[in-house]
Amino acid sequence: MTIGIITFINTDNFGAIMQAYALSSTLKKFGHNVYVIRFMSEYTLSKSAEYFSKKNLIKTLNFQVDKLNFTDIILTEPNKNFAESLKKYNLDMIICGSDQIWSDSLIPFNPIMYGGNYNHIDNRYNVILASYAASLGNTDLTDERVIKKMQYFLHNFDYISIREKSDLENLQRIVEQPVEVNIDPTLLIDSNDYKEVIGPRLYNDSYVYGHYYWNEHLEDKNYFLAQLLEKTKMPVGVSQNYTQNNNFNIVFDGTDNFGVEDNLSAIYYANYVVTQSFHCVVFCLHFKKKFWYVLKQDRTDTRIVDLLTSVGLEDRIINGKVELPENYDEDIDWIKVTSKLWNQKKSSIDYLLKITQTDKSRSFQKDYLQVPSKFKCYCCSACADICPKNAIEMVVDDEGFSYPKIIEEKCINCGICHKTCPHNNKPKREKYEPIGYIGYAADDETRVNSSSGGIYQVMANYVLEQGGSVIGVKYDENFVATYDIAETKEQSYAFRYSKYVEPKHGDIYNKTKTALETGKLVLFTGSPCKVAGLKNFLKKEYDNLFTAEIICHSTCTPKILKQWLDFIQTKENSELIYFTHRTPKAPTLSHAVEYRFKNDNSYVKDCFDDAYMKRFLNGLSTKYSCFQCQFCYVNSTADIVFGDFFGDESKSPENAKKGISCVIANNQHGKKFIENIKDKFELKETKAHLAIQKNHIQPNLMKKERLTEKWELNDDLWK
Repeated sequence: MTIGIITFINTDNFGAIMQAYALSSTLKKFGHNVYVIRFMSEYTLSKSAEYFSKKNLIKTLNFQVDKLNFTDIILTEPNKNFAESLKKYNLDMIICGSDQIWSDSLIPFNPIMYGGNYNHIDNRYNVILASYAASLGNTDLTDERVIKKMQYFLHNFDYISIREKSDLENLQRIVEQPVEVNIDPTLLIDSNDYKEVIGPRLYNDSYVYGHYYWNEHLEDKNYFLAQLLEKTKMPVGVSQNYTQNNNFNIVFDGTDNFGVEDNLSAIYYANYVVTQSFHCVVFCLHFKKKFWYVLKQDRTDTRIVDLLTSVGLEDRIINGKVELPENYDEDIDWIKVTSKLWNQKKSSIDYLLKITQTDKSRSFQKDYLQVPSKFKCYCCSACADICPKNAIEMVVDDEGFSYPKIIEEKCINCGICHKTCPHNNKPKREKYEPIGYIGYAADDETRVNSSSGGIYQVMANYVLEQGGSVIGVKYDENFVATYDIAETKEQSYAFRYSKYVEPKHGDIYNKTKTALETGKLVLFTGSPCKVAGLKNFLKKEYDNLFTAEIICHSTCTPKILKQWLDFIQTKENSELIYFTHRTPKAPTLSHAVEYRFKNDNSYVKDCFDDAYMKRFLNGLSTKYSCFQCQFCYVNSTADIVFGDFFGDESKSPENAKKGISCVIANNQHGKKFIENIKDKFELKETKAHLAIQKNHIQPNLMKKERLTEKWELNDDLWK
């Protein structure tokens, strides 16, 4: 198996470097090919190089790859290219496992630290995604923003392992899948494995080593250290020079000039160690040192408290200004400690063996009705419509999206809702090589009065001419988007043009089923998740049903759209009588928005100049599940996929301005439908991936602003 270990290594991070070394060494002993992957932006690389060049420490920036014996890959591409950047390595597995890799304050919102694109798209690379003893640092798992962040980033993990036992219960509740606690990677290998990395002795006589990082409670450490130095009459070696204010006799100072070999040497040869570093404690355990850990009084202390408590060394924890104990020179019972560490090491190795010796398989994913994570619900209403006891109601949340809620007194626990949910059960897709088409309506009027090339109206016309029905989304008299059914061409015109907002359900599944039972043709057009919900609701195939899904960028909350329309009417001091997000009055490629008011004023704006559209395109008002959409591109469940074509328009710019459609037939049923309308549509057949390659083929990456921005429904939102 070829494994990539994602690490957080920046500048001379001692703990992270040793973790990468230890985990890489362990996996190599299992017989795997291992890469250590670290993502650093060009800015970070240049600043790091500048820093280490001044200190003459380029060896540390390179992490002594030869001596540590791991193959590392530096990635500097944007996050969205992460999976493609690693494609050449043919990875079978990605393991996230490094020092504080999931720390909310240290690495607040970096998809790479959670597996990058591998946990975002459809996993067509078939990479197993796991973590090993990932540390959450001081992350607050009770914070609503953090909860949503972890649900987003961890949804596609096959295995999850963390380091801090104290975070287990909260994280397992958040992700609702098994979470294991494993020993820090540096404890997976033996002390002998580190001896070849230890540098020369830094001071030839006895000394105390003070290893720490700056924090608000250094005085507690210095107080304890001063007593130890007074008692032992030894000098001190330090990792940083903050202790100089205490006039200690410092025999070596690691400030700005310690590599990993120096840190290991300082610990290995010390007589006593006083530290506020987790990994310094780890190597005290490896090298059997008399040591004390002085609490920093923050959440990062939990990892060391968990570790020392688990091996019976609570007495080595110093809380505040504590006097040196009388038995300070007493030996530690290393047999007892080593025995307890061995049990943890064994269970951790068993975990690594388990995840590296199994094929990729996803366990059953609980839906929103079981786990109230909004990433798990498409708001399709299939569960509510299928319920035989009407025990599920759709409730509008604070953001304006409708989520299902079980009415407990009506529920008979039949489980039909869970079986119908498209998050749990994707409709089966026929094994078929999709066919792509590029083209436009032969009738110029149809083409001009469409968002792109007019494929929707051509399909609708065909069905309606056969006496059938068409389902689509329209705006009602209050500009509320809603699904509806059309029986005439005139009614179907309301479904034209894109509606970049979440529509009301409008009992559309039951209306569709009623239309299908007449035996006449039915064309259902809508978002990919809505099509999936319909198929699960119907529970069987209908020969007279054709499903066509739009290439969906995501859906925005209707609450924000209403507020925006209210805002512009107030600003214009006139009632809005018409608007569309894709007006035929501007070149199709501009995606222009048109507004008309009762006072006869009107204007057309490019989408990037429109406040509502900018929020939509940036995902600031997007439904959470859109960021984890399971129905993009190759995961589509509809017969037909259609939308804008964004190909090489430069060869025919004037033609492109009129609009060109991208169409994909996903199965034989869809191909048959396209064949029936080709005389009304100028079609050019091509490979499916060429027709859609520049379009929306994967979920949008969620931006941290979607979690952190507390948007309120007031006029300040649009200023």
